Amino acid sequence: MSLTADGVFTMGSGLGNIDDLGLMTAWNYRNRSVYPGECGRIHGTYGEEFPPNSVYQSDITLYANDLCSVLNLKRQKASSVRGIPSVLFAGGPDVFSNETTCYCRNSSNCPASGVRDLSLCNGSPAMVSWPHFYLADPSYRKAVVGMNPDAEHHQFYMDMAEVTSVPLAVRGRMQLNILMQTVPDIDMFKNISWTVMPMMWFSQEADLTPELASQMGVLVGLVNWGRWVLLGGGVVGVLLVLLGLVLHFRGTLRTNDDDRLLH
Repeated sequence: MSLTADGVFTMGSGLGNIDDLGLMTAWNYRNRSVYPGECGRIHGTYGEEFPPNSVYQSDITLYANDLCSVLNLKRQKASSVRGIPSVLFAGGPDVFSNETTCYCRNSSNCPASGVRDLSLCNGSPAMVSWPHFYLADPSYRKAVVGMNPDAEHHQFYMDMAEVTSVPLAVRGRMQLNILMQTVPDIDMFKNISWTVMPMMWFSQEADLTPELASQMGVLVGLVNWGRWVLLGGGVVGVLLVLLGLVLHFRGTLRTNDDDRLLH
């Protein structure tokens, strides 16, 4: 029950640059994990705070310390949560793609896409995937009886509020699998082929409460109202500048005309 069970996260506070809010630069004082290349770079957010402009990006990145790596969620569609305009981001087939071999235990013999090997991360023959091998290579589902993936129950997604990029609804769904292989000296395992066997899947869920929704609605309204105020102020400023230029030139022309009359 230690408060530091997940380690030490170093991230931007937004002070001086709001675009750094929540962005991680290190975990346990290191800026790289166990994976080589780009796969080992620690970046993204922990999933609780995001820079305000995140909702307008094509994807958001979450760092999962239990996976020693990141998860990229791609922008899907405009949505709403309790009447608050939002944008839905979800995990796709590219998250656990093994076309990038730096997640593979053996880069020359990567498994089919759809699972991520965690042996380098925690030393166990464990692999992670979306529940029921959702969006994974069909070979995983065919090897195990009872797999029925569907987006409604097995998609990993996050609904984020427009303007503020505050998470409004989260469904963090994943499946933990164990790699089973042939062990010639043990009768129980000597005839088992290479199989990724599901052990459990879970869903970490969070939803905006009605009380917070009402507060968020006021905040979004103020931000939108503020935009119109700034726009209106800008328009008035431009008109005043133009008016000043017109008066200046009219004054200059009148002065020149008076000089001609005097001469």
